Amino acid sequence: MGARIAGASRMVNAIPAVCAAPPGLLSAQDLPLITGTGLVRPVTGPPPDSRRVWT
Repeated sequence: MGARIAGASRMVNAIPAVCAAPPGLLSAQDLPLITGTGLVRPVTGPPPDSRRVWT
């Protein structure tokens, strides 16, 4: 199910770029890099230390 959601989200996020593109046949290489904006919140506080081992 996760792959389906990931594939669908890429297509949904591409809608503004497709609508703004000139008419005609286009490939994915003709469009800008499609990224989901606003999906990840910044984490406040100190960064986690990956060297620390929790027991």
